[in-house]
Amino acid sequence: MIKNYYFRIVKNRKFKAGLSILFVVLFIGALMIFFLAGKFRNIETRAQFLLKHPGVTKILPLYWKIRKTTDITYLSYFFKKDEIPNYELVIAENDLQKMNDSLPDAFMNVIYTDNVFVPAEFRADGKIYKVRVRYRGKNAVHWNAPKKSYLVKFDKDNLFNGMSELNFIIPDDRLFAVEHFNNYRALKLGLKAPPSGFANLKVNGQKDALYFTIEGWSKEMLEKWNLPKDAELYGNDYGGSWGDIAGWQLLASNSKDFSKLEELISLLNQGTDEEFDARIFDIVDKDNFYAWQIHQELANSSHEGTDNLRLYFDPSKNKFFFIPWDVEIEPLASRDNFGNYETIAKRVFANPAFLQEKNRRLYNYVADEKNLEDDLAFYDRAYESFKVSLYKDRLKIYTNRFADESYAANRQQLIDIFHRLRDRLAAESSARGFDTVRIEDDFNLAYPLGKSDELVSYFKGRYIDDRGFVKELGQNFTSTYGDEDFIDTYFDTPQLDLYQRQAGLRYRVRTNRLDPEDDKIGRELIQLKLSGTDKFQDQDNAGSRNEIKFDVKRSVSGNIADDRNPVISLIAPDMREEFKARVRELGLNPYALRPILTIEQRRRRVYLNRDGDTFISFSMDDASSQLWGADSSFSQMEVELNELAYTAADARLKERMQKIREEMIADLREHFQYLQDDTTIKYTKMFDLLDVRLPWMKFLIRIGILRGKQPPLQSQK
Repeated sequence: MIKNYYFRIVKNRKFKAGLSILFVVLFIGALMIFFLAGKFRNIETRAQFLLKHPGVTKILPLYWKIRKTTDITYLSYFFKKDEIPNYELVIAENDLQKMNDSLPDAFMNVIYTDNVFVPAEFRADGKIYKVRVRYRGKNAVHWNAPKKSYLVKFDKDNLFNGMSELNFIIPDDRLFAVEHFNNYRALKLGLKAPPSGFANLKVNGQKDALYFTIEGWSKEMLEKWNLPKDAELYGNDYGGSWGDIAGWQLLASNSKDFSKLEELISLLNQGTDEEFDARIFDIVDKDNFYAWQIHQELANSSHEGTDNLRLYFDPSKNKFFFIPWDVEIEPLASRDNFGNYETIAKRVFANPAFLQEKNRRLYNYVADEKNLEDDLAFYDRAYESFKVSLYKDRLKIYTNRFADESYAANRQQLIDIFHRLRDRLAAESSARGFDTVRIEDDFNLAYPLGKSDELVSYFKGRYIDDRGFVKELGQNFTSTYGDEDFIDTYFDTPQLDLYQRQAGLRYRVRTNRLDPEDDKIGRELIQLKLSGTDKFQDQDNAGSRNEIKFDVKRSVSGNIADDRNPVISLIAPDMREEFKARVRELGLNPYALRPILTIEQRRRRVYLNRDGDTFISFSMDDASSQLWGADSSFSQMEVELNELAYTAADARLKERMQKIREEMIADLREHFQYLQDDTTIKYTKMFDLLDVRLPWMKFLIRIGILRGKQPPLQSQK
């Protein structure tokens, strides 16, 4: 009986057909599980799997179609209007066959080198262009599916929007909005980047498909960048490296001259450390190189490590300039690429001064949360601009949900990388304590001489003895009290540029009245404080200042001009170049700086601490100064949001710091009617008081007769 059933089933065609369909569905389902779950979510792992099982590639087109059935939930977008340009390519069938015949036989893990251009028509905005076209992209992802990447070349006498070359790249290869965003951020950093965007492209009447578009390397691009006609654009791809000239090519040039690139490669590989450090920024533009490296680090990218290098030589400046290309973004969970330098960057940043300068500039970017807000706003706008076209694209092999998840994941990566860099550099700055821009947000109150004791007594009772207010802030808040003496020598130019700009440059030494064993006793440092348009960061906040600290270490550097300068000679030799660069950025000559006046002050301070670190402080300062027999004094309260905490804080925490300060100031005003707002910094305030007592003070400083005292030698701790 069982045998009879068996033969009936075996001979039943409908049953066999159904069984076959069931088998295919189960196999496709298994593939989806393999490719979408676990380790097979990784592209390289999937590639290795397909390489070992080539037969699976035969059913991939069916798998792609079945997978996209989930796009039915996006049906409403098919009735919405595209917001990006629509173009069309028309290629004769025999020419299209030539292009297809040029492709490798293997499905993946193969490099496409036999590129073939064929004639075609490119249609845009009602106009027809005679063009040449080929498949683009060396990796199989660009051409092993129905939707392929293209390079279109236009006639030199009939350019398209000023372009002689235009790439149409499948958008998933450029991580959808990521590369367009990278180009935007490159421009923010002062770098050049090829114009990019998004468009729909129809090939031989097929359905519209979404593409990432970017101008190809050409002399026309260099001209649009206002470069000289004899500028040279170099690039390398697979096999090209910094080892020698092999593998490099001139991508746009009127000549075949590699001599400048050979000079750079020779210095990189054969120059001594001393020679390399002295000459590298005579050959490569320093600002451009720092920005190029920072651009990669903001994307946690190593994709320009050996290939994908692009740089041009500008003969009018006699220097090379790097161009970001195919930067991508790499997840921090896979690898943190901070400090992972490619060949030339590794040589450059082996110099601590160069590394320090690059990190300073990078920190300036990530310390400002508005940069991240602007970055994310552009990234979101970019994705929104082509989202309708993306959802309507039926030639793509991935689902709409995959694209949305990729967009969201990379957006989060932008946030995580930004904050990781900020926190890392802030921690290094805190540990080192010098040479990084910090943001001070302080508020000053003037009060009559002799009132400090009264104010100190109130503060200690309100915030030290009675900790009710502090406890209300949170369990991680504490309060402490300090009593110190400071001696500050202020420097300026003969023209008093810093005085006029409400800035201050001072040498400071301190003494702790409460703890004679304090390690900070006798500690020396140089502080540069800037406000208004001179600030390097937080320029939109009128109430903040920038502070940059420099370590003090008196030693002979061998540079006579530095060793004789009253300020530069105080600064540690490895920080002198940075100091001079900072002063020059203000448009001032660092060698013109000289001591102007010295302020001695007693500072009694109440600290509000968060997690053991200073959060907000209130200082009662009694300051005095003497110059040529004239003396002046004043008292001032400084209400300061700690520069380290404030610099590292996000927008929400900064707002909380300001709110706590406002509540405490309001309480003070209620108890002490004599407190008056005071926006004048100590240097300016003391200078003005002495100026009343010393007629012709400014004139005497200008002609060099009146000078302050040079700081005395201190024992180095």
